[in-house]
Amino acid sequence: MAANRKRTYQDEFLNYGFTQLEDNGTMKPQCVVCMKVLTSESFKKSQLKKHLDNLHSHLSSKPREYFANLEISVKRQRLNSNLFGTFDQHSASRASFEVAWLIARNKKPYTIGVDLVKPAAVKMAEIMCGQKEAKKMNSVPLSARILKERISTLAENVKEQVIFTLKQAKYFAIQLDETTNFSSNSQLMVYVRYKGADNFEEELLFCSPLELRSRID
Repeated sequence: MAANRKRTYQDEFLNYGFTQLEDNGTMKPQCVVCMKVLTSESFKKSQLKKHLDNLHSHLSSKPREYFANLEISVKRQRLNSNLFGTFDQHSASRASFEVAWLIARNKKPYTIGVDLVKPAAVKMAEIMCGQKEAKKMNSVPLSARILKERISTLAENVKEQVIFTLKQAKYFAIQLDETTNFSSNSQLMVYVRYKGADNFEEELLFCSPLELRSRID
């Protein structure tokens, strides 16, 4: 029986949002968007493209330069972890997503991550736990750009979950509404109502700008 061919990283994989990471002596593909690490057998164009299309479909058309910038950020985080002690990158990524979720729910600007959330978290960790834990806290990615991508990923995931639920529902209703933001730009709001497991559920399916401008006289 022929030996299995060892798969390795190829430069074109960055086009699909993947860099490489050494894990216990084995090179594995790592997504530069969500930082998830796949198995070494996933060093295949089809597998990496599937991850991008399924989990980050809103980024599928992004140019290579976009992912290259994210790769720089990922590698910088690895460097910080080596300087300040080892930490779980998955935990740091998860913490970043949790903060992004809270910021989105409270309708706060992306910049609050580096302007307030991180400094406050680092200071609390320093006082309560010491310098070592404070340095770990400082490694959580909370830049405005990262938070924007996190929120976009979360929004896309929620939308996909709602669509999946609607496909399973026997009946559902759609309601269209128009609203105006602070810049007097009209927004189309689409709500869906369906029968859930126990009660009727209502969700915002999407919000999209309309190709017109409202005027308030």
